[in-house]
Amino acid sequence: MRTYPAGMRIDSSNFNPVIFWAFGIQMVALNYQTEDVAIALNTAMFEQHGRCGYVLKPAVMWDRNHVMYNHFNPWEKEFDGLHATIFTLHVISGQCVCSNYTANVQVEVEVIGIPVDCAKQKTKVVPKNALNPIWNDIFTFQIMFADISFLRFIVTDANTSHVVSQRIVPFSSLRPGYRHLRLRSPSNQPLELATLFIYSKTEEDLMEGRNSIDISQTAAATGKRMSLFTKVKELSEASRDFKEMPTIGPKLKRRLFFISVFGLTGPDEYVILKVTQESTVYDVIAQALLKVQRLEDKVGDYMLVEDVQSGWEKKDQEKASTQRILDITEKVLQAQNKWKGAGRFILRKLSDDPTSRAWVTTMLKEQKRKLELEQDAGGWEAEEKMFLVCVYNVSPDQPYTVFKAPCSSTALDVITQAMKKAHRSGEDPRNFVLMEELEAQQGSGSEQHTPVSGGSSSSMARRHGSDKVELRVLQDDENVHEAQCEWKTMGRFVLMPRDNVLIEDEEKTKSAGLLKSSVSRSSGFAKRFGSKRMSKHQTSTDKLMIFQPTPDTVRRSISFPSQVNNTQTVTAALAPPVQLQPAPERQSAFKLKPFSKLSFKRAK
Repeated sequence: MRTYPAGMRIDSSNFNPVIFWAFGIQMVALNYQTEDVAIALNTAMFEQHGRCGYVLKPAVMWDRNHVMYNHFNPWEKEFDGLHATIFTLHVISGQCVCSNYTANVQVEVEVIGIPVDCAKQKTKVVPKNALNPIWNDIFTFQIMFADISFLRFIVTDANTSHVVSQRIVPFSSLRPGYRHLRLRSPSNQPLELATLFIYSKTEEDLMEGRNSIDISQTAAATGKRMSLFTKVKELSEASRDFKEMPTIGPKLKRRLFFISVFGLTGPDEYVILKVTQESTVYDVIAQALLKVQRLEDKVGDYMLVEDVQSGWEKKDQEKASTQRILDITEKVLQAQNKWKGAGRFILRKLSDDPTSRAWVTTMLKEQKRKLELEQDAGGWEAEEKMFLVCVYNVSPDQPYTVFKAPCSSTALDVITQAMKKAHRSGEDPRNFVLMEELEAQQGSGSEQHTPVSGGSSSSMARRHGSDKVELRVLQDDENVHEAQCEWKTMGRFVLMPRDNVLIEDEEKTKSAGLLKSSVSRSSGFAKRFGSKRMSKHQTSTDKLMIFQPTPDTVRRSISFPSQVNNTQTVTAALAPPVQLQPAPERQSAFKLKPFSKLSFKRAK
């Protein structure tokens, strides 16, 4: 992309090129016939690389691993993903700063960069001494985006306010310590003897440390949810031998780090938070809620989950990730340092929904099991991994049921176990399907459906503040645990009769077929009236007959969990499927009598 001065600049003036560089524009054209500040900035930009003609963009514009990638806006006033730099400048003295040695000189220091970094400071005036003036003034600047920032030193005559000498230096090229900075003329030409004697230092903006928070003292402030979080802490981590006591002493400054937390504004959107080595999960949740202006929410209503892949390669990201609930007193950076693959932090809100409780309990018990295995490294993993699953609409008298199932259970296995727990062992589990209901994502382009489960989906949508839900029927051999781990919003599993789902699909097919047939009849009815060939649409029953599974295929797709030991249930599940008869064809409302022979005689 290229930008250049508009044709309205009849005086050949130039614009400030820094703001265009900050937006990533590759080429900024200027009027070289005018030697002004813009030309001096352009010269300083390319002098730092030996005037080679190419300068690498800042990492925030091209590095996908940068926390501010695709989130950097130079017009903003606050940047959560950039380290602020505190720049201290001591202007000590000057030598031969003006050709008139009796001039009253002063130095003006200006920071040129993005709008939030622009600042200007002036020294005191030294009267009638331009040969070796001494100012001895100290200035402090805060620079957010140091990659595209410039320092401009201007020596002016206080009597006439004319610039007698100047110099523009990239901020990243100025070395700290005591330096003699050579000055140039107003037209940016080098001067032989003019210099400034300065001292500079840079330091990273640090956060003041604070004493550790006593969770027991804040329990009353966080409300009733604190008891649930205490239960989460006891199940997820081993009990500590001692509790950190508040330290007494001076406040220490800690270096700032940035982390991305997902789940606050959307499943795939994140906010950037500033943390230190001492920041705990409690601090992160409190800062995240303050970031999105959720002042009424309590910290105890949320939990922080880490989602870590098995490796750093792209092929490892396609595999299932490992999730873990962090303890409320655990340090975030220490947890991140243990990652053995690409990961992220997800903030989730605790809910009274049975599905949410089952998901949390499953994750906590898995963490406890892994902790016990690590402590007993010589033992085997004898038992199969289990998880808690909640299934709705299992019976008229029982709205939902929660039970343990192996992590390798398919949808048909879960249906069989749910019906057994609901005392419906006499029914065939193949006559039912497991439907997945997820709260619709805000701004997502996925297809949204109207609830069909007799109002249960609409109640879930009202409970979670959404108008629609996303419905999907799980295949009989689909893994339920893996499907549940892929949820990015609140969801649940609903047991539905297979006929209801087929009837709905049949109604959609019929409506589409009627629309298609009405259009075709209106366009070519007269042309096809005498033809004996009739177009027959395939009904949903015919499709069922075509894709009807064999008994062997059904037997191979059923794997009963260890909890199912009812002989009657197994016999009913392994029985051959009921043969479906195609529905009789409907007779047309208009009967057409075929003509045996058409004869046309000429009238006399």
